[in-house]
Amino acid sequence: MNLKEFIMTLEDCLKYIDVKPLGKELEVLFSDIDQDNDGWISYKTYFEFLRTYFGSMSVVRQEISSINRTNSLLKRTESQTDNPIKIFVRQVTDAIAAKMMEYGALQSYDENEITKFLKTIFGLTPEELDFILKNFLKYNLHNNSLFIGSDAAKILLEILFAEIALRRRHLAKNFKRWQERIISKDEFVDLVLEACFWMPVKPTRKLLEDIFVILDEDKDGFISYKCYVDFIRQYLSGRAGGAWNF
Repeated sequence: MNLKEFIMTLEDCLKYIDVKPLGKELEVLFSDIDQDNDGWISYKTYFEFLRTYFGSMSVVRQEISSINRTNSLLKRTESQTDNPIKIFVRQVTDAIAAKMMEYGALQSYDENEITKFLKTIFGLTPEELDFILKNFLKYNLHNNSLFIGSDAAKILLEILFAEIALRRRHLAKNFKRWQERIISKDEFVDLVLEACFWMPVKPTRKLLEDIFVILDEDKDGFISYKCYVDFIRQYLSGRAGGAWNF
C-alpha cells in the first residue's frame, strides 16, 4: 500500500474508537516504516507495524499482559486442588502460550525472526537452534517462511525439557548416577526448574517433589531417564511412547 492507502486504512480503523489522527502524524509513521523510501509498504510490514505500536509487542501491552498473566497464574496456583501433574502441565502450557502470543510467534516469519524468538526466550545454542529449525518447525511454501504452530509449541516443550535440559545435565555429569541413567528426587526437581527458567511463575519444589513421588513407582528414590522423558512426552508434548536414543 502507498501513503494515501495507509492513511485511509488507519483512519477507517481508528474512527470506531473516536480517534482522528493528524495527517502529519500518519505521514511520519509511514516514513518510519517505509525503510526503502519507495513510497510503498507490504502488508506484512503493515501488520508488523500494528503489532509493534498497538498490539502484542507494544510496550504498554506487554507490561499490562505481564502483570495480568502473573497475577492469574499466582491465583490459579494458590487455589488449585488438582493433582500435581495437572497443575504442572497447566502452568507450563499457559506460560508457553503466553510467550508465543507476546512475541507473535504463532504468525509466519522468516527464519531470522523465529531464531531470534527461540534464542531470546530459551537461550538455545546455535546447534540446538539448527536442530529445532530443521526437524520440528513447519515450512510455509506460500510465502517462503517458517511457521510455529500449536503442535510445534508442544514439541518445543519436549525438546526444551528433555533433549536440551536433560542432555545438558547428563553431559556435564550433574547427576550422581549419570552412568546408570537414573535421577534422584532432588536432581529431578533441579532439572525441571532449570528447564522452567523462562517462566514468570515457576513450579514450586514441593509440587515437583510430589510429581516425583508419583513417577517413582518402585519407591527406590530414583527414576530412569526414560521415565522422565516419557513423563514429558505424555503430558507436555502429547507424544507418548516412541524411541529415545540417549
